[in-house]
Amino acid sequence: KISRFLSPFIEMGDTRVDDLFQKLKTHIENEEHKRVLKVSDELLTLLPNDEDVLKCKLSAYLQLSEFEHALRLLKKDPISSSSLIFEKAYCLYRLNRIEESLDVICGLADDPKSPDPRVLQLRAQLLYRLGRHSEGAGLYDRLVNQMKVESAELRANLLASYVAADLPSEALSFSPSSTFSSTFSSTFSST
Repeated sequence: KISRFLSPFIEMGDTRVDDLFQKLKTHIENEEHKRVLKVSDELLTLLPNDEDVLKCKLSAYLQLSEFEHALRLLKKDPISSSSLIFEKAYCLYRLNRIEESLDVICGLADDPKSPDPRVLQLRAQLLYRLGRHSEGAGLYDRLVNQMKVESAELRANLLASYVAADLPSEALSFSPSSTFSSTFSSTFSST
């Protein structure tokens, strides 16, 4: 959510800036992403390169699926920090720049004690798209079976990866959850 960026703006002193931040907060809470962009631009004329406003603008672009705009924004100096590598990789993925996205996301440190499920899921999807099905299956398996991330989509991707990687024993022994089973059954019973 975009609203996580607004906490430092409680008392800025300038009433115009305060009013704009209040508008920004309201638009974020109401998920009015185009208005978030407009107010962010107004704020950036008063506070050029404000990192938090840029992050709000970035989040709005992502919500609107405007990945080219988001990628251009990510190249601005104040927000080119390593904390937004995932967002850059995601934009590249959505723009079908798969190998470039994988190069970017592989730069993220994979903390074995608490890996980021978003990073693992994106990396698995990228590997799958590149035809590296066994590697993708390994990451999906880690998400579903080791990290216990519950998602019908992840379970479907894990099964698809097993099949694409020509791992029939894993695919046949795959035990879908009841959620996955019901989703699978309802999807294919109507056809």
